[in-house]
Amino acid sequence: MFFWMVLLFTILPALEIWVFFTIPMSLAAKLLVVLCTGIAGASLARAQGTRVIREIQGQLQQGAMPTSELVEGGIVLFGGALLLTPGFLTDTIGFLCLLPPSRKVIAAGLKRSFAGRIQVAASPGFKAASFQTDARVRRPPPTPRAVPPKEAPRPDGNLGRVDMGAHAGAPVVGPKTIDASFSVVEEDD
Repeated sequence: MFFWMVLLFTILPALEIWVFFTIPMSLAAKLLVVLCTGIAGASLARAQGTRVIREIQGQLQQGAMPTSELVEGGIVLFGGALLLTPGFLTDTIGFLCLLPPSRKVIAAGLKRSFAGRIQVAASPGFKAASFQTDARVRRPPPTPRAVPPKEAPRPDGNLGRVDMGAHAGAPVVGPKTIDASFSVVEEDD
């Protein structure tokens, strides 16, 4: 990563300055070219970005994962950023990232690179021996039991079983059962 940062922030600007001064054009023409490529690049990046977004949405509507479109979207974003950076080399690389034929070649190379890295990460030498499981049976903690109903006089004077907790306004503790049946009714079209 350090190598790429050095390349991006030191060597690339030095090359851009060298190319800028070695091109046999007037200073005004060079500045005009850099300005025009920035404007053209921004509009091309917008158009190609919109196209890639439509392709991603189309893939998602079909229920497919838009992997190729996501890679190409990243390339379009990178190319647009390069075109906004002043310089002839970054503009050339940016245009290559935005034009569909060269973008597809770049995307294919990136996918091969990603596939190689994924295969290395999931190589046959991968061992899960360090993972251990606890095979002991775990029982849930005991739940409070329902208060048994007590014999108490009923309002009609007879003895019967009455849940005193429910009559006293206290909640009944314990499991509750709901008896329900379901049926499927198909609608006629």
